[in-house]
Amino acid sequence: MPIFSGSWTSRQQMQAIAAGTWTAPPGEPTSVTASVVSSTSVSVSFTAPSYTGNPAGVTGYTVTSSPGGLTATGASSPLTVSGLTTGTAYTFTVIATGAGGTSAASAAS
Repeated sequence: MPIFSGSWTSRQQMQAIAAGTWTAPPGEPTSVTASVVSSTSVSVSFTAPSYTGNPAGVTGYTVTSSPGGLTATGASSPLTVSGLTTGTAYTFTVIATGAGGTSAASAAS
């Protein structure tokens, strides 16, 4: 992979991305929903990002709970987060990871 330096215009960056020569992270996953599996775990479903990054696309996903910062990782939706505390309200965010880096976090479930 070539190393780029200096200032690039937006047009040059888009051309390099399209040509596969510009490293870019994937977009964020969308439509995050959580479904109860047991009193201490949930299944988190999401839609893969429309832009999968460059090069090589998405290589994995990470779901993170709030509160607690509990995580689950995997190659596709859904992912199961375990170790939750009964009676605690949680939200979940998802990030996509690829060779070009890590996406922004999704909107919370």
